[in-house]
Amino acid sequence: MVIMHTSSSNETVHPALFNRRKTNNNLLENQTASFNPGFLMSASRLNENRERLQLMKSLQFGWDGEHAQEISLSLIQNVEYMISDLIYQPEIQPTAAGSIQLEYERENGDYLEIELTDEEMEIFKSLSRGIETLEVAELSSNRINRELNDFYA
Repeated sequence: MVIMHTSSSNETVHPALFNRRKTNNNLLENQTASFNPGFLMSASRLNENRERLQLMKSLQFGWDGEHAQEISLSLIQNVEYMISDLIYQPEIQPTAAGSIQLEYERENGDYLEIELTDEEMEIFKSLSRGIETLEVAELSSNRINRELNDFYA
């Protein structure tokens, strides 16, 4: 689930958390990480993701202008540790459910989304050839790397 950011006038969210682009009708929408060789073991991308995770610590209840949950410090720390071991760096987004989402998209339209909570991760794949899968698994950077190897194979 990709959560769009809207903010009421009395709430502030650091703009660096949201990688957005303007569309023709001036709506803002999220961009996902298309396959880019630079995302493979990229130190600069890893640092950018670490900075985004640090900014997520400041998100308070209602950060989306509605009822978005805070993201637990333990989840942020777990994700920061896990992304250090990933072979491809994702686009990282907070979700209104208080989870953290890792997103990958290939130029052919294949999409991989991994939503991380304190207890588990949901792995959603939508492939251009019409196959969609959803699986719940234990949190594991090794498991994510296996998914990434399959996704980019």
